Amino acid sequence: MAEVAIYTDIDSMGGFGPQMLRDALASAAGGPITIRLNSEGGNVIDGLACYNLMRSYPGKKTVIIDGMALSIASLIACGGDTVEMAENAWFMIHNPHNQAMGDGDDLRDMAGLLDGMRDQLASVYSAKSKKTKEEILKLMDAETWMNGPQAKEAGFVDEVTALLEVAAEFDASRFSRPPAIKIQETTIMASATYHELKSAFPKAKAEFFTRCLDKDLTIDKARAEYDEAMAKALEETTTELAKAKAELEEMKKESEAKAKAEEEEMKEAVAKAKAEEEEEKVATAAKAKAGVRAAASGKTRGCQSATDRWNEAIAEKTKMGLPKAKAVRQVSIEDPDLQAEFIAEANAV
Repeated sequence: MAEVAIYTDIDSMGGFGPQMLRDALASAAGGPITIRLNSEGGNVIDGLACYNLMRSYPGKKTVIIDGMALSIASLIACGGDTVEMAENAWFMIHNPHNQAMGDGDDLRDMAGLLDGMRDQLASVYSAKSKKTKEEILKLMDAETWMNGPQAKEAGFVDEVTALLEVAAEFDASRFSRPPAIKIQETTIMASATYHELKSAFPKAKAEFFTRCLDKDLTIDKARAEYDEAMAKALEETTTELAKAKAELEEMKKESEAKAKAEEEEMKEAVAKAKAEEEEEKVATAAKAKAGVRAAASGKTRGCQSATDRWNEAIAEKTKMGLPKAKAVRQVSIEDPDLQAEFIAEANAV
């Protein structure tokens, strides 16, 4: 019996394409053929072409899903007359998608093309599983993953075989809701998608998402990394906060010490000013008193004192027959300057 293995992506440009399947079917020459599948899917058009080639082949076609029949590879599986699937293998159906670019018209055209492809795929799945097209569309919208028993129950597989030890590499980032996949008794956890990370860690920064995607981390591993990053950030923040608090306390102490020193300086300046003011008052009074005494002394030394002249003037008036009181009054009226000098001289003594 002829056999062909599709253990790579469905892609004419770099994987398994329709021409390779056509050549294999031609070599089988209408006899029975086995197609072994372990593929994550690939190009929708190439997958449809492979399905149509299988459906048009007249010989018996047995499809054996060794590891994965994901995306468009699951459609190729439906092209077999009999589909066998290992218990620990995976079968997945979802809506076709593409990376489109261009203006609005281009994107609308692409959306219409994808809707048409979705309907084509749903018709094939419906024919194989005997489910209604509406049921199939719901499964495709949800990106439904099924192991062997689940795929058989859903009608996509005819026979479930025992566990197989099949080595495979699995790029879970290509899909929206990949499960944990067990191959060769080793659990390969699908890495988290950007939307799953965003939903699980809404407050995380973009750098965190990029790091998780670069490392192909699962949600659990991403959570561990997030917790570690948060613990480190908390420790750094606590250290910075303690440092800032210490600096603030030091600034407060310096400010209080400076204010106290300025207050003491102000008190000393006020006290000094008051002392200088008092000294100035005393000095001024002393100078004034000394000046009066000097003036009085100078008058006494230079000529007859004001007291002597005052007394002589009064004596002359009394000789003229005036009583002393009237004589004093008369001298005060006639010579007020003499009276002032007399009083000043008397006060200075």
